[in-house]
Amino acid sequence: MTIYYYVTEELGVVLTPGKTYTYQFYTYFNGVRYDSPIGSFTTPHTHAYTANITAPTCTQQGYTTHTCSICADSYVDTYVSALGHDFGEWKQTEAPTCTGKGEEKRTCSRCDAFETREVAELGHNYLAAVTAPTCTEKGYTTYTCTRCGDSYIAGEVAALNHTAGAAVEENRVAPTCTTNGGFDTVTYCTTCGAELSRTHTELAALGHEWNDGEVTTPATATTDGVKTFTCKRCGAIRTEAIPATGENVCKHENAHPEHKDATCVEAGYDKMICDKCGAVISEETIPALGHDWDNGEVTTPATATKDGVKTFTCKRCGATRTETIPATGETKLCDGGPSCPSYKFKDVKAGDWYHEAIDYAVKNGLFNGMSDTAFEPNTPMTRGMLVTVLWRYEGQPEEGKNIFSDVGGGLWYTDAVAWAASKGIVTGVGEGKFDPNGKITREQMAAILYRYSKSKGYDTGAAGNLNAFPDAAKVSNWAKEAYSWAVAEGLITGNKINGVTMLDPQGNATRAQVATILMRFIEKFA
Repeated sequence: MTIYYYVTEELGVVLTPGKTYTYQFYTYFNGVRYDSPIGSFTTPHTHAYTANITAPTCTQQGYTTHTCSICADSYVDTYVSALGHDFGEWKQTEAPTCTGKGEEKRTCSRCDAFETREVAELGHNYLAAVTAPTCTEKGYTTYTCTRCGDSYIAGEVAALNHTAGAAVEENRVAPTCTTNGGFDTVTYCTTCGAELSRTHTELAALGHEWNDGEVTTPATATTDGVKTFTCKRCGAIRTEAIPATGENVCKHENAHPEHKDATCVEAGYDKMICDKCGAVISEETIPALGHDWDNGEVTTPATATKDGVKTFTCKRCGATRTETIPATGETKLCDGGPSCPSYKFKDVKAGDWYHEAIDYAVKNGLFNGMSDTAFEPNTPMTRGMLVTVLWRYEGQPEEGKNIFSDVGGGLWYTDAVAWAASKGIVTGVGEGKFDPNGKITREQMAAILYRYSKSKGYDTGAAGNLNAFPDAAKVSNWAKEAYSWAVAEGLITGNKINGVTMLDPQGNATRAQVATILMRFIEKFA
């Protein structure tokens, strides 16, 4: 067996320093070649290192790498510590709220790394507004956060109840000879002026009071004359025949009686009529009887806030008259149980001052909750909400065309705003906008209800004295007529601000307050 080898690269006379050469052994045995693994060797040399500096960063150390330019051998030395971050000032990225935390951030000037930290929530800053009690409504204090608008009500004070004054006489109508008269006896509350009771007294017709009469046509020998009698009170007249004076004058030897029953409002008479000539020989007036009223029947029961009606019927003639049954002033509080219309709303309690109004609004389909379980009575009412409430009350009519650029198609208030604009109930806020999500002010609400009443043909002639309020000058000119009407009708009664009753025309109304005003409006006008 013979062993051979060969070098994979041609060898020169001079080996290149630092160069690596490969080699391999092989043998032949019985004519077959067998190869060994390839080997290698590097010729000796002196390293020629080149330095390459890697600078330190914020998070990694720096160092110097030395690499041989002949054989690529390398090593690392001269380590430099990492620089660390160079953070700038903290800057706010999310502002804290009353109930939510904020966030601050600072950034490294070299590498854009950053850090964040929480900023504590601010907490509510409540401002108290006292609403004094009235004769029929509780007083309370509303606490409203000056930053976020959150509010709650506490410190309820019982209603004062009415104080009855002396009875006064009103609407006196004097009876005449043929018609009844009467007057009302009324009692008012000395505190708020509300009418507490009213009783009507009927005065029977007087009947005529005739004078002694005057011969207006003297009798002749052949012709009867006429004697005319005049009522001293009303000037009505009646006549009697004066028999002719001649030989052919009727002697009225035979006569028959003629009778007419008096009625409740008309006088009757008893006459003797000559059978021969038909002359009235004598006449006696029977005064009108006056109505004989029954004990009456309650045809419209009084409620806590609305007067009722009692109807009396004359037993003789069937005529009717009515008397007002004063509102009871007592509210039967809902217990808030499963049968309560607002039972599903967790923020409407049985004892809340607005409970009855919210029950009314929900029962009559005027309002929806802000969710399945929250009505949000203290949330400010928006312009879109108020118009939608009136639209629902009207039966959701499909009329009108949207003319406002900020009212999108297919929204929950789109049809309501289009209808209200077509009826002149709303006119927008200018520049072709309606501002549906804007909070409704008290004077805007008065104007919308006033225009709605006009569109329905309701009487809008009442006018209250706005100058009785210290802030009357703050009412916008376009809203004065509507605000005056709303005050006169008792829809808006003013706000107690620091103990003073103010109109507060630019103040916002909550959903609970609007529900209460709409309940008064519907019960009064509809």
